[in-house]
Amino acid sequence: MTISQINNPTVHFDDWLLPTHWASALINDDWTGYDYDEIKQIEDVLFRSGLQKYMCVDVADDESFMKCPSYWPASYELLDGNYSTYTFQLR
Repeated sequence: MTISQINNPTVHFDDWLLPTHWASALINDDWTGYDYDEIKQIEDVLFRSGLQKYMCVDVADDESFMKCPSYWPASYELLDGNYSTYTFQLR
C-alpha cells in the first residue's frame, strides 16, 4: 500500500500489459520517435480500453517477450513482442 492509498482510500490503480516501447509516451508524454500509425494505435488502445481516463504512473521492470495478452482483442492489432506491466491511476 502506498502513502497516497493510505491518505486517500478512493485512489484506484489498474495494471495492464502493454508494449514496452510505449513507455516514453505513456509515462513521460514524450511522443517523439513514434510515427503517425503508431501514435494512432496507442491512442486507439487507450480509448477503446477506457484507459484514456487514467494516468500512467509506473512501468514495472518486468519486460519479457510474449504473445499479445489475450484480453486485448485482435482488432487492436497488437503483435507478439516485449511487454511490460504499466500501472494506471484513475484521474
